[in-house]
Amino acid sequence: MTDDRDDERVRGARELLGWINNIRPTDMTQLFYMHCHNELVLALEDLLDVIDGRPKRDGDDSDPDCGGPATAQ
Repeated sequence: MTDDRDDERVRGARELLGWINNIRPTDMTQLFYMHCHNELVLALEDLLDVIDGRPKRDGDDSDPDCGGPATAQ
């Protein structure tokens, strides 16, 4: 069973994937791929921690956005 923080972590990963799936090909620059790779790694690590029942890591305040949902225009 998950708690609210775990639900938030899963929701964040879903938002990241949703944003990536809606990116226009013209916006897929080398910088986009480098940044999103890092964000996807962080999101996957977070989801694996949820599955393992581990608490959120100290200092992990990452906002999975790749310039995405939180900053999209």
